[in-house]
Parts: sequence; C-alpha cells; structure tokens
Amino acid sequence: MEILKISGGGRRRAQIFFAGFACGKNFAKVLRPDLFYGDAYLVFDYRKIDFSELLKIALGYSEVEASGWSFGVWAAAKFCKMSGARAGVAVCGSTTPVSDILGIPRKIFNMTLSGFSDPDKFFSRACGGDSGLKKFFSGRSASELKRELESFAEKFFSEDLSGVGFARAFASKNDAIFPISNLRRAFGEGLSEREGGHLNPKLIEEALLFLKNSSKIREGFERSSKSYASEALVQSRIARKLAGLIERKIPEAFCGKNFLEIGCGVGFLTGELSPKGESLLCLNDLSENLCGLAASRWKGSARIFAGDFLSMDFENLRFDSIFSASCFHWIEDREALFSKLKFLLKDGGFLAFSTFGKKNLKELLPFLSGVNYSDAEEIQNLLEENGFETEFVLSEEEEMEFGDPVSVLRHLKATGVNSKFASFWTRGKLEDFRSKYPLNSFGKAVLTYNPIYVLARKPHR
Repeated sequence: MEILKISGGGRRRAQIFFAGFACGKNFAKVLRPDLFYGDAYLVFDYRKIDFSELLKIALGYSEVEASGWSFGVWAAAKFCKMSGARAGVAVCGSTTPVSDILGIPRKIFNMTLSGFSDPDKFFSRACGGDSGLKKFFSGRSASELKRELESFAEKFFSEDLSGVGFARAFASKNDAIFPISNLRRAFGEGLSEREGGHLNPKLIEEALLFLKNSSKIREGFERSSKSYASEALVQSRIARKLAGLIERKIPEAFCGKNFLEIGCGVGFLTGELSPKGESLLCLNDLSENLCGLAASRWKGSARIFAGDFLSMDFENLRFDSIFSASCFHWIEDREALFSKLKFLLKDGGFLAFSTFGKKNLKELLPFLSGVNYSDAEEIQNLLEENGFETEFVLSEEEEMEFGDPVSVLRHLKATGVNSKFASFWTRGKLEDFRSKYPLNSFGKAVLTYNPIYVLARKPHR
C-alpha cells in the first residue's frame, strides 16, 4: 500500500483516508486539506496489503481516525480493528464489500475479477458516466489493477469486520458498483443517501466536513467539561426547567422501562430526571468522557452509546421516552433527526427536549456564517410532518451581561460553544468584533439565549 501525507494540521491528531480500488496519487485532489482536522494521510494501491507502516505512523499521534471510500471502507475498518483507531466515515462501501446482501454481489465481483481487462469500462461505471472524474483514478495497467483486485479478494473473507462502527455512512443513490439496497441493509438507519454515482466528490466532501465538525464539537465540549458546570448557567437552568415541565405537564413520560437522553453532556438534565420505578437510561453524546460524567449523576441503571446520534442503532432498543436539553441545534439534518426520533420511540412514547431558536446568540450573527437555528413554528411543523402530536411549545429569551466583548468569547470557550466558531477568530476579525459588538446603555456586552421547550407524543397506531 502507498501512503501520501496530504496535509499537516499541527495537532497530535491524524486522519487517514483509505481510497478504493484503482486509485492513485491523483485521488488526493478530491481531498482538500481544509476538509481535515489534524494531519491527513491518503492510502491507495492495495496490490500488497500491509498495514505495518501505517501502524508505525499511528504511534506518533494521541488520536487517530480512519475513513474510507469504496473498498477503502473495508481497509479503514481493518485498520481500526488492528490499531484501535476511531472509525470515521464510510462512503459508498461497506465492511463486507463482497456480499449478496451487504456489498457487491459475489457473482458480479467474481466475474469482474476473472475477466478484468478494460480499466476504462470500470472507470465509466464508477464515475456514473461523468468522464471528467476519471482523472482521479490511477494510470496503472490492466494487469496491475487486476493484481490489486486479486489482493483484495485474498483478504476480504479472512475476518468479520461488521463490528466496526463508523461515525456515519454515506451512499449515492445511483451507485453502479455498490447497490444502494445492500448499503441500506449494511448501515440501516445510520446511512445518509444523496444523488450521484459511485465516485461522488461532493459526497466525500460532505462526509469529511461532517467528521471535521463533529470532531471539533466533541473536542470543544471535552476541553470545557471542567468549566462547563460553573459557566453554563443558562444551559443548567434550561435543563431544570425542562425537567420541571415534564413533571408538571406529562408526568407519565417518567413511567416506563427504557429511556434515552441525547446530547447528555456533563449531565445537567440527567441529574434532574425522575423516573418511576426500575428503569434503564441510555446516554448518548459525541464524547464518551461526557457520557461517563452524566452517568455518574444517574441513580439507576445506565448504558453509554457514544457517537453520532443519527448513526447509532442502540442495539435495536425502543424507548418509552426520549429526552434532550440544548443539543438538537447541533444536528443539521432536522428531517433525519425527527424521523429517527419517531423510529426509536414506542407507540405512545414521549419526546421532551429543549433547543435554541433563531434569536439565539443574535449579537454574534453579524460576524458569523453557517449558523442554522429553527424557530418554534418550524420545529412544530417538523414534528407534525413526522407524525408527532405536540403537547406543549414555549419560546423564551434570556440575556447575559458581560463587562466587554472579549468576556463573551471567554464565556463561549468555557462552555464549548466556540467550537462552532473556531474558523472565525483571526486577529483582524477579533479587532473588528471588539469594535462592532453591540453594547447596552450601561456599556455592557449582552448575549441573548433563545431556548425553546417542546413536549410531544408519538401517537398509538
């Protein structure tokens, strides 16, 4: 295997991207350096599958993450199992790459392997007819590429990698190599589908940006976990109020056996929940460390499911109630969010959550881009479109005062929120921020929070 370092992020963190069959150095042009968070490596050419050099590279980092495209998904999973690296994103491939139900049908793979003589024919299928994408493949000869396929075939069936869980899987609906129906079976609810063919640069970009943003959010909250309890006063009050609303308006939400909390963080809401009788609380957050902190605030049985919520299968558990405080605004795909919430809830189950509305951090909006909040009406419409019955919705505004604009930034950093805005703070923009940030009549810098509280039910069929 060949290894190419494509960016250096100056961190003790490495991201390794495993390209698929027939790729060469040109594939690096698909992977812009700004799509990564840390040092980035590209792996390609699997005529000799040997992970020893990669394992040596991994030893130099405190955190390693592996992702892949096509057959590279299998290679990434294999590397994760060998090294203990975190599994990143899987794009247009599966951990069982040759399978009649989870990958490329065995008959098609065997026919391709035995008769491989025209690389251009394969490139055309992989590119979905877009000849401009062929430049990203290798210029190796047909015999060399056939040897690469043979090398894959020798290794594919050596061990079961289905237990390697990627943060999220992405697939193209018109993939002519990996049937979309098989990838749906392979990844279930954790699969994000988009238009396009097998080699889909836009999809790879989306997947890597998702991974980058998730990593920044997770690390931001982990770094701030010690200061969060004392600084996140608004979030703490929101959690207490949400728990109180549940107790007063839908107390039956605390009745049942299985509960789920999404985005548990340090456990503000966890410690306020009051289930009736013996029950199991499943805790979900991007950070396993934070899940552990939240679990320490829970008096009953708890299980931790760390990772991206949309990719979690929760071992086929279904829940009597689902809770979440100050989390859902981080999940950009709202349609997928509410669809999965409905899927996980039992009939008659309750959904109780708080999120933030469009006026949240409104003083910062002139300086930022890409911030996507929903107002109460939009949230209620999404709930109803997904079959929920809304029991209660409340939108509020709360202001915090700070001595100066820089103190606002310190507050955001101490609560982990600055991870959303990390790319903003250059020296010049910081000065611009100081001079333009709005002050009230007392010369104080005000920061507005706009919490929205929602109580809903999944009706009986």
